[in-house]
Amino acid sequence: MDEDTGQSRMLIYSKKAGVHLMGNWFISQATTESPETREQLDLFPFPAVEGGKGDPTDLIGSPGQDYFAIAKTSQNKAKALEFLTKYVMNKEWIDSLVAAGYVPPIKGASALMKDPLNKKIAQYFEAAGHVQVYYDQFLPPAMGELHKDLVQSLFGLSMTPQEVAAKHEQAMAQTK
Repeated sequence: MDEDTGQSRMLIYSKKAGVHLMGNWFISQATTESPETREQLDLFPFPAVEGGKGDPTDLIGSPGQDYFAIAKTSQNKAKALEFLTKYVMNKEWIDSLVAAGYVPPIKGASALMKDPLNKKIAQYFEAAGHVQVYYDQFLPPAMGELHKDLVQSLFGLSMTPQEVAAKHEQAMAQTK
């Protein structure tokens, strides 16, 4: 069991907590670890802050387990897209994701989903104004690890937001 989230999952499974701030991978985890709890789960996007900035439909992450990108500096964008379409994002692969209980990262995925929670996830992604890849995966590997450590320090209250921002900026300046 993942020690980082094990305690919070156990609180959900034992009905001692009402909310678990987690990604959509928790659905398959709950299905495996506590099938009876899985049937009681629902999900919702992070609530909008009244008067807050930004689009509340914006999401971070991926609806499924995989996503692919083509660099905007690629000299062969058309060939890369052709490769992904023909060999990766084909019907067989999409069907295998759906059969395994994942939401494929494609338009119209909600129409393929039979599971109500996965259908809901797909609908949120389809309605999103913008989807940002997980930040630690967007960054160079060493910077991604530092980012996770800094966020943990922020949530653990051992660093201020200003200190975390300064460390991010310092590290990014060194990676250029």
